[in-house]
Amino acid sequence: MNQDMYEDNMYEEISQEELDAWEAQFYQESTQEMAKTEKVVPEKDLKPVKEAAKNMTTQMKGYRQMEQDCGHSQPEVWKEHAKKQKTINQNLSDCREAYEQEKPQAVKQTAIQKARDSFAEAGKAFKEQIQKLNQMYAKELEAQRKGGSTMIPRALRECAQWVVWKTFIKRQGKKVKKVKMPYDPKTGKPAQVNNPLTWGTYSEACRAAYRYDGLGFVFTADDPFVGIDIDHCIDEGGHIRADAQELVDRFDSYCEKSPSGTGLHIIIAGRFKDGQRGIRKDAIEVYAQDRYFTVTGNAILDAPVRNGQAELDELVSRIAPAVKEAKKPAARKKAEPAVLKGSDEKLLEALFQQKNGRILQALYNGEDAWTGDRSRDDLYFCWNVNFRNGNDLAQTDRIFRASGRMRDKWDEVHWSDGTTYGQRTLARSYNKR
Repeated sequence: MNQDMYEDNMYEEISQEELDAWEAQFYQESTQEMAKTEKVVPEKDLKPVKEAAKNMTTQMKGYRQMEQDCGHSQPEVWKEHAKKQKTINQNLSDCREAYEQEKPQAVKQTAIQKARDSFAEAGKAFKEQIQKLNQMYAKELEAQRKGGSTMIPRALRECAQWVVWKTFIKRQGKKVKKVKMPYDPKTGKPAQVNNPLTWGTYSEACRAAYRYDGLGFVFTADDPFVGIDIDHCIDEGGHIRADAQELVDRFDSYCEKSPSGTGLHIIIAGRFKDGQRGIRKDAIEVYAQDRYFTVTGNAILDAPVRNGQAELDELVSRIAPAVKEAKKPAARKKAEPAVLKGSDEKLLEALFQQKNGRILQALYNGEDAWTGDRSRDDLYFCWNVNFRNGNDLAQTDRIFRASGRMRDKWDEVHWSDGTTYGQRTLARSYNKR
């Protein structure tokens, strides 16, 4: 069997032809292993194993057919089965050994039971996946019939700024972090918050949603929307924290629960007066561009998107000073974004295909997906870009400025010799190979 099937670093994007080949090889391997076992183990003893194997094969083929019918493949399911297949092969080998070496009957029975159970477990896993796809497919049809959630304001639904997202787990030592990766609903490839070609319409996102964990909306410099994200403000009893409820009441605009059910998203019409992309302080984040919000339609205030400029200005005045006062009133200029060149696009494409590509994609989109610390994640992102481009700091600077990580801090002077935060980060990320 192709050893790649057993590796942990398989690519997420796998062609239909490859998956068909995997299924065929799994079936062939099971058949061959069973044929070798039949030559050694009596039919009456092997019967329960063969019945479990037949059921697993039926469920496996049924699942593959379901994937094709839905137009959605899940490589992670086949990756998981590859591990089960290794266990199945080993258990069948143990059966042959027990009978060839004429071990005690109890040992033979244990080997038979383990082989049967491994086939049964694999068959059960495929059956559960068939049920899951059936449920997802039914949700898709229902979403299409209803035209998606009517709770989501029409002003948002009419924009072609929609993505779908899926959660993946990132572990670093004992720390576990959930990262919500955006995907293009048209192609299924990773979406970029600064690339409209990787977004779709609301209808396209609804049609693709059953394959993912939810929908998302991208904020841009060309739309009038601003998103306010308030984390961990809803307790287990469903009660909203007083300060969060005050913001909901003051903005009086569309507001919904986050996917976890513990946070709130408020969407308003407004602008940052100084052209900022976003700000954050403690559990409150506010974004106007180069960021996406998960959208659930689980509204707690079923209202249209209303103008909240005055309220936004007041909120920013409360959040921003606490950040700015801590810095020296040194010479600073407004952070300047950059336009990517063709070579930059090619480098990013290669970067996102690395083993840690999903993390780097999330970092590029502005998520603090590596350590959770903004500065350390800036450094990690730049280090990876430098590793790929041979320490071309000008290109790394250009890519950072075009990413969702770019903020005024990049061009702020942080050291007495006049060095900016961005210059020092680039210098520290220099790759000494």
